[in-house]
Amino acid sequence: MGTSPYLEGAWMTRVGARYYLRYAAPGTQWNTYADGYFTAESPLGPYMYSPHSPFSSKPGGFITGAGHGSTFQDEWGNWWHAATMRISANDIFERRIGIFPAGFDDDGVLFCNQSFADYPFRVPDGPFDPWLQRQPEWMLLSYRARTLASSSAAGHEPDLAVNEDVRNWWASDGPGVGQWLSVELEGERMVSAIQVNLADHALAESAPRLHEGADGGHTWRGIYPTHDAAEVLVEGSRDGADWTVLFDGSGTGEDRPHALIVLDEPHPLRFIRVTARALPFGGAFAVSGLRLFGHGEGSAPPPVAADAVRLDALTARLTWNAAVGAHG
Repeated sequence: MGTSPYLEGAWMTRVGARYYLRYAAPGTQWNTYADGYFTAESPLGPYMYSPHSPFSSKPGGFITGAGHGSTFQDEWGNWWHAATMRISANDIFERRIGIFPAGFDDDGVLFCNQSFADYPFRVPDGPFDPWLQRQPEWMLLSYRARTLASSSAAGHEPDLAVNEDVRNWWASDGPGVGQWLSVELEGERMVSAIQVNLADHALAESAPRLHEGADGGHTWRGIYPTHDAAEVLVEGSRDGADWTVLFDGSGTGEDRPHALIVLDEPHPLRFIRVTARALPFGGAFAVSGLRLFGHGEGSAPPPVAADAVRLDALTARLTWNAAVGAHG
């Protein structure tokens, strides 16, 4: 591809008398993959480039990219933007789907709210203001927490499951059924939700070769032939000795590669452990993110002040001093 961007993913929406023609660039394998748009008063144009492009962009966080998308309304008239999110580890087209609150402001500017986009939030059961979805209900508790695993494949140590990067992962050494990964927080925290993100790790040599990956491995998830479900057991503990079952997917047959497990009520926990109960083709157990959400203790980190320097009409440089205790 070189330095030339690849434009794709056209999508048209009419709002009032204005037509919005969206496109994606520069390429799905880049963290800067995003959606921009043109506007016109007629479906045949002429179209004018919007200086508010890209309106959908997520270059950082647990999973990046936010292009090749579509903007639509739900039954209450709320606008949403769905886009593809980049993994591109086994294959450049290895992606997932993200969905974000969106809308059109009073000046007709198309926007997408991707603040805290990696954090879970409840989808409102009715009309809502998309800009009020900035503050998540829970905060991330597991970033760079201590980890321990039953075994680890070379180059796939357990700390890779808490570094907030979907593109690398912990993997068991050998067949993964019965293998486990645990996270230890700095102290007891009120845990409200747990997200178990499974990774597509190279299969055992005896497994069916469904799709040749970029690194010679073989992936089993995606648009390729169907597979058995990956089922997990999730437990919690306050002391690392006595464990309580928080979720048991054994025997359900439900394949949830990015399962968000919302607890009935917050639990005071310090340890979380996830164990593989069933896996496709007897492959390794691999987790790109064991993410815990809830509330900690003490005071919130102090606010930061940013200095901005404009470099040109479309570019500015922002600098700020990090706040101790803040993530992101």
